[in-house]
Amino acid sequence: MRGLGASLQLLTRLPVPWPREHREGELAGALPWFPVVGALLGVLLGVGGWWLTRIGLPVGPAAVMTGVVAGPMLTGALHEDGLADTADGLWGGRDRAATLRILRDSRVGSYGVVALVAALLARVACLDALPPATWPAALAVGHSLGRLSTVWLMAALPYARAEEQGLGGTMVALLRPRHLVLASAVGVGVVILAPPPGLAALGLALLIMALLRRWFRRKLGGVTGDLLGATCIIVEVSTLLLWCLHRSS
Repeated sequence: MRGLGASLQLLTRLPVPWPREHREGELAGALPWFPVVGALLGVLLGVGGWWLTRIGLPVGPAAVMTGVVAGPMLTGALHEDGLADTADGLWGGRDRAATLRILRDSRVGSYGVVALVAALLARVACLDALPPATWPAALAVGHSLGRLSTVWLMAALPYARAEEQGLGGTMVALLRPRHLVLASAVGVGVVILAPPPGLAALGLALLIMALLRRWFRRKLGGVTGDLLGATCIIVEVSTLLLWCLHRSS
């Protein structure tokens, strides 16, 4: 259970009764729990948003509270920050060195603002288009596959910064095949338990991960923590879009 506790502390701001200083073995043990934590977050957000509509809040404002307010608050906007930095770096950096320098910069530029606003608007638009009763399943699958996709990328690419590790580099270095297998099994289990289009969302997540892997390898030769966060958001939002397409078909 220490792995679950470490995963909750790494990915959320939920109060967890474990020390926040983790040994390397505990960090490695957190990786298979990433899809579980993602599913838990999705269920919490979906049920909370559904409850807001049940007490009389219109669907639109409930979607804003769920996708723009509650989600980033529960995660500390960890992945949103990665998305903004990634957009600034990949579009603003002329070469590998410049891209890595921008990714390290804590300031958010115009590309980052556009990417972040687009992701938040897409969340709200998708939730607004879906019946609130479907929010828990859609968000659980999206958040779970988003976190699983980061584990896939850790296994598929080396860490891009040779001169420093950081948390992202440490996780990449600690990942072992058994962690990948366990995380994938959990993520697939969440998808199997979910209603349609859960299996299609799994295929979409694999496609997105493959495309991003190719892009990140060509641009930087590897992955960073920011790129992992961006991948998580892209897969999550794409899952919601797929849910909307399935609903309208």
